[in-house]
Amino acid sequence: IQRFSANASKSKQATSRKRALEKIQLDEIRPSSRKYPYIDFRPKREIGNEVLTVSNISKTIDGVKVLDNISFTVGHDDKIAFVGPNTIATTTLFRILAGEEEPDEGSYKWGVTTSQGYFPKDNTKEFDNDLVIADWLAQYSDDKDATYVRGFLGRMLFAGEDGVKITVPHGVEITEYLVQNGDIVAEGQALAAVDKISVMNTVATVQNNLEYIAGEIRTAASGATNASLAAPAAGRVKAVYAAAGDDVQSVIREHGALMVVSLDGRMALDAETASAAATPGKSVTVRLGDGTEYPGRIEIRRGDTLTVTLTDQGPALGASADIVLDGDTVGTGTLYPHSAWNVTASAGTVAAVNTAAERQIYAGTTVITLRDVDAEGEYRRLSQLHRDYEDTMLKLFRLYQNGTVAASAAGRVSGLDTARIGLMRSGEAYTAALLASPSEGVPEEYTVRAALLSEVTFGSMTFLAAPAAPVSDLTAEPVVDTESAEDIPVTNFDGVSVYDWDADAADWTVSNPNRLAAGDLVYLVYDENGVLLWVVRPEKPEEPDLPDAPIFWGGGGGEESPFEMYDRTETELMRISPTDTVSVQMLVDEMDILSVHTGQEAEVTVDALPGRAFTGTVSAIDPNGQNNGGNSKYTVTITMPRAENMLDGMNVTAVLTVGTTENVLWLPAEALTEQGFKTVVYTGCDAKTGELTGPVEVVTGVSDGEKVEIVSGLEEGQTVWYIAYESAEAALFAGAAAPEDA
Repeated sequence: IQRFSANASKSKQATSRKRALEKIQLDEIRPSSRKYPYIDFRPKREIGNEVLTVSNISKTIDGVKVLDNISFTVGHDDKIAFVGPNTIATTTLFRILAGEEEPDEGSYKWGVTTSQGYFPKDNTKEFDNDLVIADWLAQYSDDKDATYVRGFLGRMLFAGEDGVKITVPHGVEITEYLVQNGDIVAEGQALAAVDKISVMNTVATVQNNLEYIAGEIRTAASGATNASLAAPAAGRVKAVYAAAGDDVQSVIREHGALMVVSLDGRMALDAETASAAATPGKSVTVRLGDGTEYPGRIEIRRGDTLTVTLTDQGPALGASADIVLDGDTVGTGTLYPHSAWNVTASAGTVAAVNTAAERQIYAGTTVITLRDVDAEGEYRRLSQLHRDYEDTMLKLFRLYQNGTVAASAAGRVSGLDTARIGLMRSGEAYTAALLASPSEGVPEEYTVRAALLSEVTFGSMTFLAAPAAPVSDLTAEPVVDTESAEDIPVTNFDGVSVYDWDADAADWTVSNPNRLAAGDLVYLVYDENGVLLWVVRPEKPEEPDLPDAPIFWGGGGGEESPFEMYDRTETELMRISPTDTVSVQMLVDEMDILSVHTGQEAEVTVDALPGRAFTGTVSAIDPNGQNNGGNSKYTVTITMPRAENMLDGMNVTAVLTVGTTENVLWLPAEALTEQGFKTVVYTGCDAKTGELTGPVEVVTGVSDGEKVEIVSGLEEGQTVWYIAYESAEAALFAGAAAPEDA
């Protein structure tokens, strides 16, 4: 609105938008689904009160003293900005604090609870290599897993590395890789060999799904439509509000959900406290109203508010509990799931509830069956699902016929992670490793570590692992010395097998990673390459207590187990990035999008390649805008030739010109002021007070962000006064500045 309210060609749109904005009620605004790039810094641990002490640091460079007796301290809650015209001085100070340079005089000391990192202003040398972006970033990551690394790459807008994903349907096994990271491949070239038996097994599974969906479509076409709600992940049911015969919308209006499931194995409670001893990481006792006690841990403290977590097995949702530290009650709160799935549906009647409170469920478990669901909508959904499964079947047939996975585009291979999928390097290719089981003993070349599963969150587990030691009997109880143990996060169980000891059968049985729970004592078994292969639990967990009432699966009321749908999530093997071009995506406002067209040139600059400008071309315009608060923005893709040292993932700035004009009156953009629906400039200034005077309304035309065309309201040679700043820092810290004329 500010930008276009005085624009002759767009003022009506801006005025209309302002009126619409004034009518918007806050509860009508829905958050946008668009995700923007970001960098998220998370501390590994809570820091202490002493963060950094700098004492009398001085430094001279080429005969010039850039730092002279610098002293300061940084405390726990301090927020500090270094501001000044001499960038050499600030860079030198940071390099000294990062340990890259030594001061001529003085010293500094980091707190024992801190860890340091430094990203220099001139980072060109960091990119002086031929690595693809995923491999480049993996150099700086403790976790080398490709999925983990790509999680960070996905936060940036540079789309070149996305390239083409090479995937196979779930259940298809790879027997041999025919390429390596960095290889240049042609379109249609074989990349990996598949196990044909696994392909045919998957074909049979998908065929069963197609037949099942076809039956569901016939039911939907008849108008008698049922639906089921399945768990997205493993968890524990903490509350069931719905019962057979209930109207879905009525239950949700009263309770907010049909059911509540804890997903990460933990309950939590927040409490106000005045105790200085209640600090993050300390163990506490959580005492319920009936006297039952559970061990807990202080996770976070923000001011006087504590967040404590404990097991979700037992404590009731909504129960009041006291937090006890060293025998003293330091706070009271109400229990809630630390990570919850609130089971909801849009319409229908509850036909059956297939679980009960405190029961453990697994991913894909049908928890509630509905009837009287909108038949037409369900018919459309099932028809699309059938088409999706047909596409999967066609892909499986091609894999079986060819026996290999082929490149769908030419380019450079990246993201190939053999360790994650249990494949080993052999000669010029990667071949499958046949892994033994604990029943056959632990091979001599394997490494065993006793561990305590200390934390379970959605998508990851953290083990407190002791140093490696010989273990002759995996059925013995693991012993973990917390003093010498270290945290080992596990974010992906692909290629990792979980085994439980079955005392009745006197043998190891394969288990599900979702059955691992915080507090379990296990053995972590690694192969000779340091790859985690087994998680071995000597004590088989007790089966969860089933409710007294019978459990009916499905909507028919019988005892038949629900149909298990095939998981259509495909396994990503690698990516193929173009070698000669890169692309970048930018968001264009709806008031400008009609001025953008494919083939239009754009000026692109890359932060890591200063002093250079590149020319790109608009290659695609997304016709579906993303609306946020009444304003729509459209994604425009710009493609350009790949230049030397230009790596996928670098931050860029792209400029599209949507209009030009010549031989016109113009003013600096900062000279214009918005007053309601008017754009004004000031033609005078009080010499004593510095106050701007003589406001004149003007009509503006095109603008490049710095200069604005003046269509009417001023004449050439007329003086305009405005407050100007040499920099944004001056505007923030100078307070006021003398006006300038133009």
